[in-house]
Amino acid sequence: MDDLERTLCDEARARYGPPPAATWAALAPRLAPRPRRWRSPWKRLALAPLAATLAALLLLVGLGPAAPPAAVDAATILARAGRAAPGAGPGSVAAFRATVVTRWREAHDAYQVSTYDPAAAPLRESPPGTLWFAAPANWREEGADGFAMVTDGATCWFHDPGRRRAVRANPANCDPAAFLGPADLRGLVAVDRPGIAVALGPDGEIAGRRAYSVVLTFDPLPIPARDVPPALAYPPTATGTIVRTLWIDRDTYLLLGLEDRDAGGTVLVGWAFTALDLDPAPDPARFAYTPPADYAIIDQRGAVPAP
Repeated sequence: MDDLERTLCDEARARYGPPPAATWAALAPRLAPRPRRWRSPWKRLALAPLAATLAALLLLVGLGPAAPPAAVDAATILARAGRAAPGAGPGSVAAFRATVVTRWREAHDAYQVSTYDPAAAPLRESPPGTLWFAAPANWREEGADGFAMVTDGATCWFHDPGRRRAVRANPANCDPAAFLGPADLRGLVAVDRPGIAVALGPDGEIAGRRAYSVVLTFDPLPIPARDVPPALAYPPTATGTIVRTLWIDRDTYLLLGLEDRDAGGTVLVGWAFTALDLDPAPDPARFAYTPPADYAIIDQRGAVPAP
């Protein structure tokens, strides 16, 4: 019974007295307060899942989309790359096969000369070479011309088909990590030294893999250059700033490429993987070398003291 009906019934009883018993019997159910529907136990049980779903939806709407994971800073990326570098120890990359291309400015060794203008020098690019690595210290590097470097960490050979000779060298000179400038990043972990600014650059893609980019800005060195930072494979321009970009694999933290530019943006030198296989078939023979019988053998192990 609504409020209007109840009011009319009260007025009728006040004016005419109580209604006959039959009339009262018919009106009594309508005068009794009816239970609210939402208080019905079975309805509350039936509506419970719907209410829970609605509450979850409201919570999601209130919170908005899930917060993205915290960004990784440049120093953390470099530290992880140092631990993942080939030969760095437990947790490092165990093996890979890669195709690599290098670029350089002609006469880039003249960085010490204040009159050197890199923008005026031709930019060269090597044909693709192949690089193999297997822990702990096995490397093989092959160029398109057949020239190769092979080391197992204890011995080092350079295979030179152009001159039909095999050069045995000190293992300290057989470190592709240094040749690639550097590939192991162990010289980059301590980046808090003066003269080096570190920043996180935009993500990229190298050899089909997602990569972080870390940008290192090196202050100019005095003439003559002394105390060259270990991060540099060669002294930077004596009269200018070097901006080095490192591309580091987002999954393994392996260094995938490196490029140096001067302050004006001119490319000076760099290298990058164009293909990468992190699970190559193991082949110990790839890291062993026997000179061909008709090759001249040159022993240069005495040229550089053993480490």
